[in-house]
Amino acid sequence: PETIKMAPVIHELRRRAADSGGPPLAVRVCVTAQHREMLDQVLDIFRIVPDHDLDVMEEGQSPAHVAAAVLARLSPILERERPDWVLVQGDTTTVAAASLAACYAGVKVGHVEAGLRTHDKRRPFPEEINRRVAGVVADRHFAPTQRARANLLREGVPDEQVLVTGNPVIDALHWAVRQPPSPEALALLRRVGCAADSNGLGAASTAREDGCALPRATPAMCASSIRCTPIRTSGSRCTACWPAWRTSCSSRRWTI
Repeated sequence: PETIKMAPVIHELRRRAADSGGPPLAVRVCVTAQHREMLDQVLDIFRIVPDHDLDVMEEGQSPAHVAAAVLARLSPILERERPDWVLVQGDTTTVAAASLAACYAGVKVGHVEAGLRTHDKRRPFPEEINRRVAGVVADRHFAPTQRARANLLREGVPDEQVLVTGNPVIDALHWAVRQPPSPEALALLRRVGCAADSNGLGAASTAREDGCALPRATPAMCASSIRCTPIRTSGSRCTACWPAWRTSCSSRRWTI
């Protein structure tokens, strides 16, 4: 899941790095392969080739072993690359260890999906501890929701260091649906009686379970680039249809 959520961030950073009119920006991707099989699948889908692979995965390893391996293998890379910022995502042991490694190297840390809390360090374990460690170390906190932002402010994080960005998994979804379907996906769609439309999405002439005669809409970005959420309307307008999304564009944000 961390790779899915970081993929849109990496794509946008690389897009800006390629923009000759913008400030110079060098982007390096480092993976730890804490979960190798899942990682490789997602990297392939999003067409991301890491610059560094720590390859820490070992059978039966504990969080302590993962943390030790990440600290030992990431530190030389930070010393060699000398980045201005290290971005970490989520609440894995990789995130906690990478945040510490960057801090020890004198590098600023940006925490993506910051501020999630249960306020019980054993639930979930070790995720609650990991994200709290990252929260202490981070210099910028990219919170997915206003509630996450409030958690950080209660812990004493300065307001100017917290940005509510939404959850990048939504950006990953938008990116994925814009991609042409693979031959395997096309074969599956044909097998279940669906045809792929121009966006690669399957379409079938079946009735909706909620009884509405109008088609469902896909969450979309409005002209003002504000993520939208459907609002409930009356009459013939469905809460999931495109007009409802457009109606809500100017006043309501989509949060997770």
